[in-house]
Amino acid sequence: MKTDLHCHTTVSDGSMTPAQLVAYAGRAGLDCIAVTDHDCLDGGIRAAGAAEEQHSRVKVIAGVELSTFDYKNGRRVHLLCYRPRRTKVLEEICRVTCESRLKAAMEMLEMISPRYPVDLETVRAFSPGSSSVFKQHIALALMHMGYDIQLYGSLFDSLFSR
Repeated sequence: MKTDLHCHTTVSDGSMTPAQLVAYAGRAGLDCIAVTDHDCLDGGIRAAGAAEEQHSRVKVIAGVELSTFDYKNGRRVHLLCYRPRRTKVLEEICRVTCESRLKAAMEMLEMISPRYPVDLETVRAFSPGSSSVFKQHIALALMHMGYDIQLYGSLFDSLFSR
């Protein structure tokens, strides 16, 4: 059985919509994928629906990748959760995290807009179905505006690297 248990969609920082991901997984010969978008359950739910609509043989496991922090070791940690049962609890955790991420994205846009005239409305066009905005969405908008020719190129590094 060919499986990928850590897939992302444009709902977080992936490059394909949930429907595109399911179709791609089928073409790639995968039997099963787990959609574990960052801090959002919607991508997995949408992918499962897309698999049904496409009559795909790809089995979709809905999940989430939770962003958190290990204070003892002083570093970020990502926890993968598959087929969550208590989704109401997770949705609230995700909502708070996504609000913080959106605030950070607004700050990023404010910092880069003097050099690159990009606004939230433009970036939102590259984050379909997402409740937040990721660096990748900003970079995609900048690519579309002609500032770079690749997502993870020199512009991405200069804007978002630590």
